[in-house]
Amino acid sequence: MLDQKAKVRLNFVVVGASLAGLASAYTLAKVGHKVVVVDVVPDIPLSYGTIGSSPSMTSILVQWGLQKQIDELFQVCNNCRFFSATTGDFLGCLNRSLMEEIKSDGTAGFMIAYYNDLHRLLREIAAQAGAQTLFNSLVTGLDPTTDNVMLATGEILEADLIIAADGCHSLFRRYIVDEHPEHEELLSLIPPRFVHMMLPISMDKVREDKDLDGILNPISWDYWLGDGYICHGNVSNHEQNSLFAIVQPFSGEEKPEHKIWTQSSDFAAYGVDYSGLDIRVQKLFGMASDFWAKIYENRPLETIVGASPKVILVGEAAHSILPGSYHFPALAFEDAQTLGYLFSKIQDKGQISKFLAAYEDIRQPRLKFVYESELKYRVGLTSPDATLRQRRDQLLKRLSEYNASTSPADVETLMTDWGADFEIMSYDATVHVTDWWRQYGSSIVGVSPQLNGPEDELEIGVVTEVTEHVIE
Repeated sequence: MLDQKAKVRLNFVVVGASLAGLASAYTLAKVGHKVVVVDVVPDIPLSYGTIGSSPSMTSILVQWGLQKQIDELFQVCNNCRFFSATTGDFLGCLNRSLMEEIKSDGTAGFMIAYYNDLHRLLREIAAQAGAQTLFNSLVTGLDPTTDNVMLATGEILEADLIIAADGCHSLFRRYIVDEHPEHEELLSLIPPRFVHMMLPISMDKVREDKDLDGILNPISWDYWLGDGYICHGNVSNHEQNSLFAIVQPFSGEEKPEHKIWTQSSDFAAYGVDYSGLDIRVQKLFGMASDFWAKIYENRPLETIVGASPKVILVGEAAHSILPGSYHFPALAFEDAQTLGYLFSKIQDKGQISKFLAAYEDIRQPRLKFVYESELKYRVGLTSPDATLRQRRDQLLKRLSEYNASTSPADVETLMTDWGADFEIMSYDATVHVTDWWRQYGSSIVGVSPQLNGPEDELEIGVVTEVTEHVIE
């Protein structure tokens, strides 16, 4: 898919050597563009936990020819188990292999990887494709006359297009239209800010405690559901590392260090009190000498592209999905796959604005669907309302029963309860972008590359006017 080279070579500056940034750098360099990745951090990742690779993400990595590396670095996750965060009672289990049986479409599996391993792999393939990475490089702003990227050293990086992969507090969100008004009703049900706290734990400590027998086993992703919060844990790196985490509302004073992953040992500073939780959860918290924390904003955007400067938001910069979701990482790889395919088709720099519109047309409906689905699931799973909690428990109990029986009637009911979740996981970014281009690509390259009016005018309506259709 990424074998075709673009007819014109663009200068891309990717701000942020995140998974999203490196994945985008790989696909864009692979199709022939000049790509420079800049990040203020040194040549090491700032996250030491694990990451879930849902089927939509795993399939992209396979398409990139990384099956061997997946076999070496990833491990299969067969179950998602749910417990009460206060009592520890088992609530239900979603068997991931069941989804594959139901879909019967070759969907790749759900897997777990050590963040450092995946980050290192992406750095390697991006470099092999020709992308340059500048660590210890602080972006201070944009040249006001050229929209090129300025570094603290005084160096200016020429950019035909900027890929903002610098997280949910992205420097480039200021150039993008603000919150999406359609989400106002859903937003009223969820606090505006969350803390995501990750606690790396040695599996040796877990194995030594008999009370934790069976918890954080290598084939499961465990969730403890509370009133407004979720704790979750898993094992990766061939059972050597484990990650325990909590995602809960944050109402404290926000400080500059909250916008990046910050190492700390002060739970109270983030409003986390685990003293009343399941004893197993308390023990897991107690095993961590310190943790990494970051504040996320629940702020969906109306658009993910900008006209001046020409910028595309990817990864956390674009996605307002609440942390702790197993769909969260996959969206970054979908962004990268879509970028690589689209910009392999560009023939002239004058077409950039139309390609921005195309990217928006393909990705924004997907992001909107995932965001709304995740928000509804999060409200349903963590609501303090007694009636909603009872309904949640019934749904999770039925979920476990379906794992034992997959009759046609069971499957139909399962899809009613969890169909949106399965649809999100089985999404194929490659199929969607190729189908879109097959139908509507001529509306971009089939006309003169000279746009009417100023070149920097973003014509979001160009594609949708021609197609009168948005790909869901």
